[in-house]
Amino acid sequence: MSALAERVDKFFKITERGSTLRIELWAAVANFTANAYLLVLVPELLAAAGVKRSASLFGFVVATFASSSIVGLVGNLPV
Repeated sequence: MSALAERVDKFFKITERGSTLRIELWAAVANFTANAYLLVLVPELLAAAGVKRSASLFGFVVATFASSSIVGLVGNLPV
C-alpha cells in the first residue's frame, strides 16, 4: 500500500471498520454517478414547477457539496 493510501486508511479507519480502500473508491464512483444524474434531473423537475433552472442548479450544487463534505469529513465513516 502506498504512503498516501496508508494515510487515508489511517484517517478514515477504513480497515479498522471492516472495509477496504477499493470498496470506498467504488462507493465514491457510485455517489458521483448518482449526483451527476441528479445534477441534470433536479433543475428540470424544479423548472417544470416554475423555479429558475439556474437557481435550482446552484442550490443543488451547493447543497450536494456541503452535505457530501460534512458526511465524508465530519462523519468520518466508510460506506
